[in-house]
Amino acid sequence: MPGFAPAPPLGANTAALASVPPAGGKRRRKLRVALDPLRVILLVLMVLTISRVHEHFPFLAPLRPALLLVCLAFLIAVMNPRLLSDKALMSSWPPKLILAFAILACLSVAFGISPGASGLFVLQEYLPVMVFTALLILAVRRAEDLYALIWSLVIGGGILGYFANYVFQMTVYNGQARLGDMYMYDANDAGLIFTITIPLTLLTLQVSTWRGKLLSLLFLFWEFTAIARTGSRGAFLGVITIGLGLLFLASNTSIAKRIGILVGATLALMTAAPEGYWKQMQTITSPTDDYNWTSSTGRKQVAERGIKYMLDYPLAGIGIGNFGRAEGTISDRAKNWTYGDAGIKWSAPHNSHIEAAAELGIPGLIIWCTMLIGGIVGPLRLRRRLPKSWQRGSPDERFVCAATTYIPTAMLGFTTCCTFVSFTYLDPVYILLAFVSGLYVCSDVLLKRTSRPGNTARTQRSTDAGRFAVPPVAALETRDHVHGRGTR
Repeated sequence: MPGFAPAPPLGANTAALASVPPAGGKRRRKLRVALDPLRVILLVLMVLTISRVHEHFPFLAPLRPALLLVCLAFLIAVMNPRLLSDKALMSSWPPKLILAFAILACLSVAFGISPGASGLFVLQEYLPVMVFTALLILAVRRAEDLYALIWSLVIGGGILGYFANYVFQMTVYNGQARLGDMYMYDANDAGLIFTITIPLTLLTLQVSTWRGKLLSLLFLFWEFTAIARTGSRGAFLGVITIGLGLLFLASNTSIAKRIGILVGATLALMTAAPEGYWKQMQTITSPTDDYNWTSSTGRKQVAERGIKYMLDYPLAGIGIGNFGRAEGTISDRAKNWTYGDAGIKWSAPHNSHIEAAAELGIPGLIIWCTMLIGGIVGPLRLRRRLPKSWQRGSPDERFVCAATTYIPTAMLGFTTCCTFVSFTYLDPVYILLAFVSGLYVCSDVLLKRTSRPGNTARTQRSTDAGRFAVPPVAALETRDHVHGRGTR
């Protein structure tokens, strides 16, 4: 990854190193990341989680490398707590909401329709995701750590894009050619991964050196063409969403560059679109003619049954991981089934919002929506409170400033795409929330560095320009105070 450097000596105070200006007063031209065993494992784990590239090698499957890496990273973190941030876990709202959602998910085990199935799901699927999320949150001590994690996600998305273009085969489904046989992903799942990866790849394109920019451009090409090959209508809507988001939110990027990105994305989609792609996308404008609207197993009917499960089990839901079981046991279709009728599909919800509502009840739906909305609004509010001088400041300042635009755009894309897939308990949303938490930590560190007595001249310049340079917790919560107008 561009800008990486060897880890500092074991006895070094890494927090202090992060706050010391470059020697000789020279401004660094790129972010340099200090690697240690924990961060190396997390970076590799991020690449595997996003790309699933290890599943391309059958001999690795029995070893479950992703799970082994999670356990190894957890062991290293326990043995070397100095490698972790001492304030990240509960210093901002994302970890608190993730913890509340996880507690609610665990409580649903006891009150759901199948405690055994829910408990097994928590142990095998959900617990590793939560451990990975906690490690990501704790691993961000400064901007360089967050930069490395985002680059690892971008590399994972780029690898998946390469495989989608040159390895995975196209299949014909309902007259449309689309990608198939993509490890644990189907076409809609892969479309969501590409949708959240694109804004973060644009971030690395903006803040990296020329090598990183070239790599980012290559990944962007693969990702946009791969979205066309998925044939996913959800991904198509996600691309439109992130395009509009960048058009209106990326205020620190010139309008010409924003329009250029949209034009380039459109050309990539048009060039790579397989046979039947645009005909399939046209069905978005007439949803009532689609089988998902008319069929008893279509998304509309499944969503209606999911809402009914929530209303029947409003406090704790039917239990985490039990949606398919509910379809085959307690749904009206199951209750009215008679011998000789067609079999009943134990269907997935195909909608993350419905999945959270049905399996965790009304409280689960509220927390889920709060996480999504907060992941979009929170970084944008943080951006308004950062000094404008950061847009042209040091590499870490420019990175944090740009990240407050591209991370919420990625969350905006996820919120759109997850309406068509079951991703409530999978990694992507928690990774993005960990990035949001990391943004607060990074801005906190940088603001403390700005307010150090040795940076008096710089502080005065920022203050004269109507910006702030005070301890960050107070700064982010009392914006009027830092401008000398008193608290609200």
